[in-house]
Amino acid sequence: MPIIVPCMQAQTSTPQKYLTDRDVWGEPGLRSEYDQAHRKFLKDKTPDTSRISKLSITEVMRRMNEMASCMNFDQKQFGKIPPTQHAEYDPFIAIYDWLRTVLTERLWGFLDRHNLVEQMLKEDKQGLR
Repeated sequence: MPIIVPCMQAQTSTPQKYLTDRDVWGEPGLRSEYDQAHRKFLKDKTPDTSRISKLSITEVMRRMNEMASCMNFDQKQFGKIPPTQHAEYDPFIAIYDWLRTVLTERLWGFLDRHNLVEQMLKEDKQGLR
């Protein structure tokens, strides 16, 4: 089953960096709080109670789309920078990548809880993607 993340319409105004950063991070330490909680979950299955883990998938995707919109608006300034170095120059890319990791971990957890990992790996081995 393909995973489709809907795209937002092109942004027509200057990104509101203050509002965007504040919207994603909320408070200082939000990312490290999530990362530490997720590592603890992987180590000993302690439930993740971080603030990011409480967001719905729809909300995580909305925030990803907001970052993508900001990246697209700023695209001209990155025209000569290799894609592998974009995150160093654009905080929106770094935030988007991190939120994509949050989403991936959430989806993997769903597959695992519903015993679908083995089926997914079997189908992947058969070339079904």
